[in-house]
Amino acid sequence: MWDSETLFELVGLSDPRISRSGEWCAYVLSKPDLMGDKYDQTLVVRSLESGEERFASKGYMPRFSPDSKHLGYVIPSDSTSKSELWVMDVLTGSSRRLLEVEWLVDALWSPRGDRLCLVTSRKRGDAHLYFEEDVPVWFNSKGFFDSEKAEFRVVDSASGAVLESFEESIPLIPLLTVAVWHGESLVYNSPSRENPFTKFTVRIREGGVSRDLFQDVSYTAVDSDGRTLLLHGKPKKAHHAEHSYIYLWDGGKVEALTEKYQWNNSWAPPKLGGDGFVYYVSAEEGRLALNRVGVDGYTQQRIIYDDCWVTMLDVSPANRVVYVKESPTQPAEVYMWSGSETQLTTYNTALAARLGFKPLNKLKYRSFDGLEIDGWYLKPQLDASKKAPLIVFIHGGPKGMYGYRFDFLGQLLAQKGYYVLYTNPRGSDGYDEEFAMRIMHRYGEEDFEDILKGADELIKRDGGVDPERMGVTGISGGGYLTNWAVTHTEKFKAAVSENGISNWFTMYTYSDIGYWFCRDLIGENPLESEEYRKLSPIYLAHKVNTPILFIHSVEDYRCPLEQSVSFHHLLKTLHKESYIAVFRKGDHAHSINGTPKHRLKRIKLIQQFFDAKLVRQQVGFTPKIET
Repeated sequence: MWDSETLFELVGLSDPRISRSGEWCAYVLSKPDLMGDKYDQTLVVRSLESGEERFASKGYMPRFSPDSKHLGYVIPSDSTSKSELWVMDVLTGSSRRLLEVEWLVDALWSPRGDRLCLVTSRKRGDAHLYFEEDVPVWFNSKGFFDSEKAEFRVVDSASGAVLESFEESIPLIPLLTVAVWHGESLVYNSPSRENPFTKFTVRIREGGVSRDLFQDVSYTAVDSDGRTLLLHGKPKKAHHAEHSYIYLWDGGKVEALTEKYQWNNSWAPPKLGGDGFVYYVSAEEGRLALNRVGVDGYTQQRIIYDDCWVTMLDVSPANRVVYVKESPTQPAEVYMWSGSETQLTTYNTALAARLGFKPLNKLKYRSFDGLEIDGWYLKPQLDASKKAPLIVFIHGGPKGMYGYRFDFLGQLLAQKGYYVLYTNPRGSDGYDEEFAMRIMHRYGEEDFEDILKGADELIKRDGGVDPERMGVTGISGGGYLTNWAVTHTEKFKAAVSENGISNWFTMYTYSDIGYWFCRDLIGENPLESEEYRKLSPIYLAHKVNTPILFIHSVEDYRCPLEQSVSFHHLLKTLHKESYIAVFRKGDHAHSINGTPKHRLKRIKLIQQFFDAKLVRQQVGFTPKIET
């Protein structure tokens, strides 16, 4: 038997990079330190020929030089806002400190390797107040924008001397590619404050002067070989739920590469190979598949189409790809593909073999209106004469996706005796664009019926499920649908709503994305649209008879804390059974990037609440979550 602390025997792997020569790879290894409540981070550099490794303690953001002889990387300094940029000689493993920089976002080698472009954030920095004249005033994982500007600083890669510096009034959005070198010019993406996920201006800096390449488009520049610019997104999106595809621009007409294949390509930035192919990830019926497509747009090849998720990748001109891959029974490892797949790391493999994670069972079914829905479930070890409780997991997004990934919480609950059900209701990713658009202005209606139908199908097909002991849980949009569930059915005997939504109008006015996201998803005019009330669970609080636990984090600016606090307060005034746990720190993704003790306490809260309500069926709830 294993328990929640087993989470901290798993290591994290991120930011895989490969040198242009194809001889070296690098990645960031993160090991949890539960006692110290921190993560020990190490940059690993590995020879793909000999297996020899170099290490940089606390290193992150690895970037190989174009000649493959050096690796730039970052080490945090004693100051919370500053970091140090170091350069490693990959042959000897020796490193030198190049410079110290504040609020570094990215570092990019020029094609000749003689310069580095450093992208940094500059704010007002007043000790007593933030000031903003635009919306949003804050952004999840960033905090307050505070009149933020992006500074682009080109430095000499040998001395660190500043050769050029300029500023742009653009928001630096997490996970969005900011800039790429295009030959000796710099191309950078300027998101619109009006909608920083679908409206961009793409600009180029040449000879000390910036000009627009593309205005009011829905794609960004993500890679270049000096002749061709790789674009990721869509020429023009009317709705945020539309798919993203891949395009090429060589100075003339923008050419579409992957529109014809129907699958969404938004999960990871695509990369140009040196073999006439573009490498990319596509969301396909629960998989994140690795593919390549010829720059002529006619030749597509599936590279990795296992029941797995490929989440990050990098490509060398030598036709080698490094990537991070996980599956339902195998936590993340780093792999290489060069005609065939080679597993490069085994940090989590031995643990997975020892624990024997449960396989994911497919559950394909038709919903109330005949629409085909994909589901999956984990089955506990069960005495043939007994039945077990079921917990329905609901993903967020709403354009998220369940499928062939490793889910520690689901595995833990299945090991503790629960069935765990995952579904991809209409509105999910992994299918054609029309499927993703089906819930516009009706989020929570037909998609919730899809989820209920999945639970009914599992009960019908597997006699081990106890229909009188069902629970439901979800994060973000999944938290919203959990709130929706307890106001629309009494099938569930316990609910855990995490960082969810209860009131669409205050979501519109308060969230970092609400001012455009809610108008697109719920209704164009929040002051007049009836959907803002109709689709808000808080207005149906009087119908709640299911014990519910709210979990939220103070620094969540995506689905702000008031969403859970307001619903909890109202339920208590109506004498309903409601509990709330508020984490003092952590943003919207606190379940992933919280400190080790934070994450452990979250898991214990969820497990203990379901144990109390579905196993012991006790009155009240008092958690025991000391670590």
